[in-house]
Amino acid sequence: MKIEKLRLENFKSYQGVHEIGPFDDFVAVIGSNASGKSNCFDAICFVLAAPASSMRCKELSELICNADDTITSASVEMTVRKLNDLIVFKRKVTNSSSTYYVNGSKVSASDYKDSLNEVGFHNKFQSYIIFQGEVGNLASTNPKGITKLIEELSGSIDYKEQYDHLEDDLKKVKENLTTAEEERISITDRYKSVKEEAKIVNEYNDLDLKIKEKEKEENSFTLCQSSLILKDSQSDFENNKKDFEKLREELSNYNEAAKNSDEAINAARHEYKETQKKMKKLQNNFDSLENEIKITQNKEEELNSKLSKLLLNDKQINDEITTKNMEISSLKSDILQIESRNSVKNEYKKEMIELNNKINSSNTVVHAEYQSKLDEKRILEQNIQNSKSNLQNLKEEYEEMISKKIANFVMPHEPELQNDFSNIILQKQKLLNDERQKINSDNQCKNRYNILDILQNPSNQISGIHGFLIQFVSSIRQKYDKAVSALLPSFSNLIVVDSKSVIKQCIKTLKTFNLSGVTFISLDEIENSEILTQNSMINLLSYPKEYKPLLQFLFKDYEFYEDQTKIFNLLRDPSYNKTIIDIDGVVSHVNGFVSCGKYAIIESNPKFVKEIEEEIEKLQKQNEIILKENKTKIDDFEKLMEEYKKQIQRNDENEEKIEELKTKIQAKETEIDQFETNILQLQKEINELKDKFDNIEFTTDLHVKIFEILGCSSIEEFQTKYNEFVDEENKKKEKEAKIEYFNAKIDILKKNDNKNQIKNVKKSLSGVKSELKQLNNSLSEKSEELNEVKSEMTTKESLFNKCQNQKKEMIKKAQNVNKKVTELQTKSNSLQKIIEETRDLINEKILSSDFSSLEEVLLHDFSNELSRFLSSKLTPSQQKQTKERFEKEISQLKEAQSKLKPNFGCQNQLNSLKLLKNESENKIKKLRDLQKVTKEKFNEIKRKRLSLFKDSLDKIQYSLNIFYPRLTSLKSQPLGGNAFLTPENVSIPFNGGISYSVIPPHKRNRNVSNLSGGEQTLAVLALSFALSTVKTAPLFVLDEIDAALDYRNVKSVSDFLIDMSHQHQVIIVSHKSGVFQFADSLIGVTRYGGNSRTFFLQLKKPNQSSYIDDEPSETFAI
Repeated sequence: MKIEKLRLENFKSYQGVHEIGPFDDFVAVIGSNASGKSNCFDAICFVLAAPASSMRCKELSELICNADDTITSASVEMTVRKLNDLIVFKRKVTNSSSTYYVNGSKVSASDYKDSLNEVGFHNKFQSYIIFQGEVGNLASTNPKGITKLIEELSGSIDYKEQYDHLEDDLKKVKENLTTAEEERISITDRYKSVKEEAKIVNEYNDLDLKIKEKEKEENSFTLCQSSLILKDSQSDFENNKKDFEKLREELSNYNEAAKNSDEAINAARHEYKETQKKMKKLQNNFDSLENEIKITQNKEEELNSKLSKLLLNDKQINDEITTKNMEISSLKSDILQIESRNSVKNEYKKEMIELNNKINSSNTVVHAEYQSKLDEKRILEQNIQNSKSNLQNLKEEYEEMISKKIANFVMPHEPELQNDFSNIILQKQKLLNDERQKINSDNQCKNRYNILDILQNPSNQISGIHGFLIQFVSSIRQKYDKAVSALLPSFSNLIVVDSKSVIKQCIKTLKTFNLSGVTFISLDEIENSEILTQNSMINLLSYPKEYKPLLQFLFKDYEFYEDQTKIFNLLRDPSYNKTIIDIDGVVSHVNGFVSCGKYAIIESNPKFVKEIEEEIEKLQKQNEIILKENKTKIDDFEKLMEEYKKQIQRNDENEEKIEELKTKIQAKETEIDQFETNILQLQKEINELKDKFDNIEFTTDLHVKIFEILGCSSIEEFQTKYNEFVDEENKKKEKEAKIEYFNAKIDILKKNDNKNQIKNVKKSLSGVKSELKQLNNSLSEKSEELNEVKSEMTTKESLFNKCQNQKKEMIKKAQNVNKKVTELQTKSNSLQKIIEETRDLINEKILSSDFSSLEEVLLHDFSNELSRFLSSKLTPSQQKQTKERFEKEISQLKEAQSKLKPNFGCQNQLNSLKLLKNESENKIKKLRDLQKVTKEKFNEIKRKRLSLFKDSLDKIQYSLNIFYPRLTSLKSQPLGGNAFLTPENVSIPFNGGISYSVIPPHKRNRNVSNLSGGEQTLAVLALSFALSTVKTAPLFVLDEIDAALDYRNVKSVSDFLIDMSHQHQVIIVSHKSGVFQFADSLIGVTRYGGNSRTFFLQLKKPNQSSYIDDEPSETFAI
């Protein structure tokens, strides 16, 4: 069955009606990006009843072509050939609703899907459709998702509801049965305990009688002893009363004597106070004299200080006056010197001023012209200097240019670079990664055994854990160690337990510790099966007998052969479906794939890893140094080359500059010559003006005389000497002003003379000293008077103390008597209290006992010992001992009674418990019958579901063992890779996830989600076609699945699709010529005017052979 043709109307980018077909067995859809290829793919999905989300849109209305507002619907019609019949499926969308047609008749959505299922287009599991970019999603499907997919394909999901329902019922029955058994045990235990309680009640009553008898004896003893104590206390109370009266008379006598002593004390106190007042008055006078003396002494000190300051100030003034006089005399001598130098000039001062003014007025014009010529000369000289400087700079620049000009340039040589350690580091890192993987493997093993330790910990209360399977299994002889070692790693994380309930307890415990990575298998769910062949791997194993059914179940698909020829022949037999392990531990699968190489014991060495890490670190440091040195050399070489190029360029530029400089130097030399000629001409004019200025005639004889006195030969010399005279006159005026300032300051200092102040201070000081002497005399007189009063006061004080001592003696005697009175009073009170307490105690004990009076107690017939205690009074210690003995006996009896804790209603409980026990046993019997029936039903459903699931899983695995090796076959490894579907729960695979992992050529076993894009594509493609072997799909629709493939894998995929097209129709959207060139026909899609158009091309299959794999062979190490 296959698709014959498609008819699209206003679907996405296909405006109008488009017919595509006829479709051959292998059809490729090609075209540029955004041309509408995937829309053609979406059209097939649409007619196969796919949801909107799988066609890259949110709503179905987005599938309608939006080229024209008048377009309101879109439809896709698919013609399918089944044997000789044609079936037409049509789906139409208007707004967001769909309409379905089969052979032109309108049908419901469910009928439409049923019709698709009848012809092989399964709507629930469209594994035959792989959308663009969906390879990664399929590769990352979780194990539970793969399990669900296989359940739907196999039909075992039909039993899931019954299975879950029966499993829940069985759980409930087990729980109810456990509860009922626990109740029965509880009732039985309670029945036994109630019997024991009846015995305790009897014992409790006996003890109660003994306690009452002991309490009666204790009360009797207490009553008799209390009556004796009462008699003695009353007698002592009367005696105390008489002693109290005597002491009161003695106390009144002492009080009378104390009153007399108080009168004598008051008189002595009055005299003492009068004397004390007199002494205070004298003391105040004495203190005031002392204060006056202190004040006078302070005045004396202040006057002495003031006098010393005045004397010091007077000395400083005299010194300053002397200094100023010296400065004045110095200034006067300077003035005299100036006057002596200018004595002649002062006589002709007026004439000199007149002559100077005349010279200035008469020669203004000549002088101005003379000055202008001088200025012009200075400017020319400056220009000559600047020009010479410029000329010198030009010559220096010219010489520098000549020196920079280099005739021959030497090109720098390339540096010799050191070899680095990059390759060695890569090798070491590869070795380090291998060692780390070994350590990780060891750690995983340790972690597994840590998990086992946690589960077997007594605190978790989990029984029925046997341990890891590999702990109990070993080879029967050393010869078979390699073969057994190749078999066991697949089961290294398998823990053997007694039952499924133990598995649940273990999983619950691991969840609390957040642990995983182990698989459980229960012994009670393993069915017995016989070993099918004598070559079964179980024959090579040594194990406990109770694990035989488990090992038969696990290793039934593994056989052992030593003969390689036999192995080769068996693998070629299509009916043979076992896995073979040889003597060297090489595992050979049905498809001829070898999944293990030579056996090797992997041992990790952490010290070796540390040594490699240190060695890599050293090499990296050395490598960094070498790389830096090489980089420095290369940078230096590049700088030299740049300098070399720049030097050549500069040399050419310097040639031009040298010529320019020559021209400039010649021009400057001409300019300097011209300036020198102009200066010579100006010098002549200046000399003429100077002669004219010096030859001025003065008619006045006085002026000539002044010239002679001053010794001037010219006007210029006169003016110079005249200026010197004016400067000295100004200096003289300044010095005279200073002399006036110093004289004024000396007058001020003399006015501040303090000699009178010194005299006044000395006079005040002598007065203060005489006053101080008088005060000291008065103080000595007062001191003598004060001493007399003090001696009088001492006498009075001794008399007062004597009277006080007499009073104290009387008070002391009175206090002693009073103390005795208080003691007698206290004793009387205590006796009174004892009498009252004893009476109360006697009354209380009589009321609490069976006796009516104390006489009745004394007449009662007690034991001999107790009768003796009742008739005679005991000492307090004896009474205490006797009471303690009674209390001890009573407390012992009460303690024994309190430990019993009787249940007085136990007889009623005993009767009710008998009835409950009978009811519990009947309930347990019914639940056991129900459990048996439910378990039989559950096992039947489980067997059916497991059979369907395992058959489908085996078919898929068998197909994977064919398809994946074909897709991954290489020239260096023609058998290709291998793919595995591994159930998490081996015994009941549909109860856990199924992980999909592959071993690509020359690589380790990896989960599909951890592969590269190209490897994922091959793995997903193999799985998709393998799934179709359970429920055959009529076609496969693939949208750009080859995007991540290289040219070699493209060739593998195209060859695979060619082979598959003989069994399934294949429609693929592709950009790879390596795929579409082998198609039976091509559908070209192009974009024109915003709409997609299609073209159909029938291809002839090429006669030439397939591409030759000329890629170099890959090498790998095991």
